[in-house]
Amino acid sequence: MKRGERAWKRMTLLLIVAGLAVGGWATLDTGRIAGELGVASTPAPAPVVVPGPDLTAGALPHVRAKGQDIEKATVFEVRVKNMTSGSVPAKALVLIVDRVTDNRNGEEVGDRIDVLNADGHTQDGKSYYRVEADHGVWLGPAEKAKPIQVKLRERDKIHFFTPSFRVREVPAQG
Repeated sequence: MKRGERAWKRMTLLLIVAGLAVGGWATLDTGRIAGELGVASTPAPAPVVVPGPDLTAGALPHVRAKGQDIEKATVFEVRVKNMTSGSVPAKALVLIVDRVTDNRNGEEVGDRIDVLNADGHTQDGKSYYRVEADHGVWLGPAEKAKPIQVKLRERDKIHFFTPSFRVREVPAQG
């Protein structure tokens, strides 16, 4: 691509962005715009968090198997319940898929399971989901958070597996 063409495409992109800023909010398909302009587009990486203290004893995950979806993934509904006598800030909690165990032999098989809809990964590569309160931003005593749909798909025909979850605090950043 010639230098003048690149400058023209960049100017076009700048005009599109400026037009949106002046004209109001709109939904952009940045991948499509980048493709039209001949600019490389890379998807944003999933967020990585550094979890803090383990709060599983006080914020207990309640797990219920829901069945399979059309992607042949096993769907679990997990609700975190506050077991403490005080309120817990839900925005500071993540539900981590800690282990996945083969029920036949007790072997750890997490490396052979795909987690399909996680919000991101921890520093050590475990998938996590953000915990949201049903009402407001705090989980009151004995209150449950909104249900989290966890989808796990096995790759190696492990028909009977059990996931275990941990609830961790995410320290405030900066």
